[in-house]
Amino acid sequence: MGNAFIGVADDYSALYWNPAGLGQLRHSEFSLALTNLNVSNNTSFLGQASTYDNSTTHLNSIGMALPFPVTQGSLVLAAGYNRLVNYTGALSARAFNPTSSIQPSLFDEEDTYDMSWLLGLQQDGTFEIPVNGRVMQAQDVLESGNLGSWSFGGSVEVARNLLVGVSLNVITGTYRYERTFAENDEQNIYADTIGGIEGRNRIDFQSLELNQSITQDVSGWSSKIGLLYNIKDVARIGLTVQTPMAVTVEEEFRMSGESRFSNAVTKDAIPKITNAYDVSTSWVFGLGASINPVPFVTLSADADVTDFSTISFDDASAESVSRQSFEFKKYLTQTVSFRLGAEVTIPSTGLTLRGGYGVSPTPFLKERADDMTQVLLYGMGYRSRNYDLTTISFGAGYKIDDALTMNVAYMLRSYKTFTLNYIDPRASIPFEAFKTTEDVSRTSMLLSIAYSF
Repeated sequence: MGNAFIGVADDYSALYWNPAGLGQLRHSEFSLALTNLNVSNNTSFLGQASTYDNSTTHLNSIGMALPFPVTQGSLVLAAGYNRLVNYTGALSARAFNPTSSIQPSLFDEEDTYDMSWLLGLQQDGTFEIPVNGRVMQAQDVLESGNLGSWSFGGSVEVARNLLVGVSLNVITGTYRYERTFAENDEQNIYADTIGGIEGRNRIDFQSLELNQSITQDVSGWSSKIGLLYNIKDVARIGLTVQTPMAVTVEEEFRMSGESRFSNAVTKDAIPKITNAYDVSTSWVFGLGASINPVPFVTLSADADVTDFSTISFDDASAESVSRQSFEFKKYLTQTVSFRLGAEVTIPSTGLTLRGGYGVSPTPFLKERADDMTQVLLYGMGYRSRNYDLTTISFGAGYKIDDALTMNVAYMLRSYKTFTLNYIDPRASIPFEAFKTTEDVSRTSMLLSIAYSF
């Protein structure tokens, strides 16, 4: 139903969408869901198109809701795990670059982290990096990991037809970013000598390969409060307030490389960079409603309001690779996401059909969509999500008997974005010389079972 569930919330998943809805359950329920995700990224770099795919199959949710006998109203408690974010991603780009090279961006004033010096790309004594364009470039990126929550909550009926619920969410997750970036002198332009490390000259540059990775371990917590009001069993109105996620990130960055010349091959790596920092996300206010115009049809609509400019970021060192993604929060704004859903039960068949649509606007201020200061740092590549995310979904459920229900859903999420592969330090080089545009499609197939007892 396009995730338009705040005003429906009539099964175990209410623990995530609107915990007040748990109070509608009259029987205990066990729920299990698996998801297969496929990501396809169509890119364009200097006019050359590429496609790169990545996929994963994972546990989406598991949990149980238990009603307790009360003299009036309802009391339902629930606990379980839900996958919040799947970080699976991919990017590939290849083209001949006539004006720019990644090599000048590898320079660092501290010798230990100066990859241009460690790999013999820097002219000894002058800090000059001769290779600055006219090279074939290729990069491949794979992302993996997830963010999930172990949730505990409950709902009570505080007045006739008015339910109040709350959930506490323990956040855990990991993120992994891996990139290979290569440059080759295919036209044999750089055949001269480079005076290198300890006087060892390098002759005739041929190729460079860099391997970079970021690993993050994430932990934290959040909570959600919900209300749900039932209007004569024909319509429902739901309201949710989600507190900011208080998250701690432990991060590790690694980079190694290999340069090849006609007379030498050099391999080296910078020391591992580690960092830990705290992030506090935004409050999220949700409003949803559903209506049953006829007994076998449900229509629903949701809206979420999030002020991304309130994100805070604490206790980070200057070496943090991810820090810069939060230093630009002044370029973020408030957004209103909306979702629409419909459900039709075919009488006397046990079959239910569903569909939905949603839009999540970009939090970046659109008039600054190409401003350098809003990009996000991913290793040596900088990514900006400056386009809206749209969601289309449809699915079906089948009630096998009074106790067992199976559901299947298909969801397509798509958006456009761009990545700056690196930052060329020469001010005269435009972003287009190292910018990759992306058209991303994320398709999910979800299978779930619900057992009532």
